[in-house]
Amino acid sequence: MKKNLFTLALMLVMAMPLWAKANPLQDDLLHAEKAFRLSLRVVDAQTLVADWKIAPGYYLYRDKFKFEALDDNVGFGAPEFPAGIKKHDEFFGDTETYRDGLKITLPLVRNDAHARTVKLRITAQGCADVGVCYPPLVQTVRMHLPKMKVSELTSSGSNNAAPAKPATTLSNLLPTDSNNQDFLEPDKAFALNVEIADAHTLIAHLQIAPGYYLYRDKIHFQLAQSGDVTLAPAVFPPATIKVDEYIGKTAVYFDHVDAKLPLQRLSPRATPITLTANYQGCAEKGICYPPITKHIDLSLPAVASANTLAVLDGSGAASPTIPKTAAAPLSLKQIIGAMLVAFGTGLLLTFTPCVLPMIPILSSIIVGQGGQQM
Repeated sequence: MKKNLFTLALMLVMAMPLWAKANPLQDDLLHAEKAFRLSLRVVDAQTLVADWKIAPGYYLYRDKFKFEALDDNVGFGAPEFPAGIKKHDEFFGDTETYRDGLKITLPLVRNDAHARTVKLRITAQGCADVGVCYPPLVQTVRMHLPKMKVSELTSSGSNNAAPAKPATTLSNLLPTDSNNQDFLEPDKAFALNVEIADAHTLIAHLQIAPGYYLYRDKIHFQLAQSGDVTLAPAVFPPATIKVDEYIGKTAVYFDHVDAKLPLQRLSPRATPITLTANYQGCAEKGICYPPITKHIDLSLPAVASANTLAVLDGSGAASPTIPKTAAAPLSLKQIIGAMLVAFGTGLLLTFTPCVLPMIPILSSIIVGQGGQQM
């Protein structure tokens, strides 16, 4: 009996190494960062590549990747994935996975050409072949970006870029490097001049350089608070419809635009005013300027007649009212003259043909009254 127990114990001791080798769960699993090693590299000012080295016996899920930019000055376009391995996973069903290595191209959308760093948050998730899955692996990285070139700025609307944003957020794409001669300064691209046409009208002239245009719905005018002058809605000429790469179909102006600004005057005296003009435009090469704001000080002339003020007609244009004439008191001579004129007019009316038929009637009435008294 003792011999049998000894033999059994000896067999168990000899089998332990084989059992340990057959049970992979006894091996130490790699930490997620070592099982899935991430490195990032900059290809150019608009492209990053995320490179994973995946340890043997481990894999990553394609649909578990997530890329986030933690700075407003940079966004991500659609990531470019290589083809993966189709797999029926015990945890997630039919899915696509990657083994050994993986490179994902990340297009960047640069909202600010001057931003030189970006903070990224990248999420991935994978499993080991032994049947153990890791929780999502979240890594935060800050990258240094090269300066954007003009050619890269003009290609920012490529198919891989994020959805287009309004021009007000794209305005930072314009470089401010004074050595860059490809684009005009804002005041040269869009020159503003305001003319006083008359006491009730301003004309805003915007001269637009060749190869540039202004957005119709970005042009606005307003007056600083002034109780004596009110600005009516501006009157614009017809605009050109353009399919803009940033905001789609919109109305724009080329070459020049003259806007009529009607004024309502509540006081006839000369009045100083401050006109604020807002406008925004782009170059046809693909660069949008920041919104431009100008403050113009003007002195409106006095209204021609002290009793003539501006009102708005149905079209929104200013037009003068009928002058008001003050009533002066009449003198005694004027009163007597008016009475004599009235008396003479009445006397002349008694000799008109229309009065002749009344003579017999009046005579009979007078004779009848005299007979009754007798």
